[in-house]
Amino acid sequence: MDGFKAYFAKLGGPQPIRSTIQRPLISMIAEGDLVMLAFVYENKDPKDPTKTYKTTWFDVLRIQDGKLAEHWDSALK
Repeated sequence: MDGFKAYFAKLGGPQPIRSTIQRPLISMIAEGDLVMLAFVYENKDPKDPTKTYKTTWFDVLRIQDGKLAEHWDSALK
C-alpha cells in the first residue's frame, strides 16, 4: 500500500471524484469484486518525442467493502 500511495502522490495526490469518465472509454466490465475499464490512450513515442502513438489502456480494480483494494494496469512503451 505504501508504494501505491507514493506513486499517486507524485501525480499530485488525491483528486476530486468526477461524475463522468474523462478519457474515451471503450468498455467497462464487472464481475464479482473485479471491474475492468479499457480506454483509448495517446502517448509520446519514447524513440521520437515528436510522434505519438495510440494504444488501449486498461485498469483492473478489485473492490472490497466499497473501497479500492487492488489495482492493475497496462504498461507504456
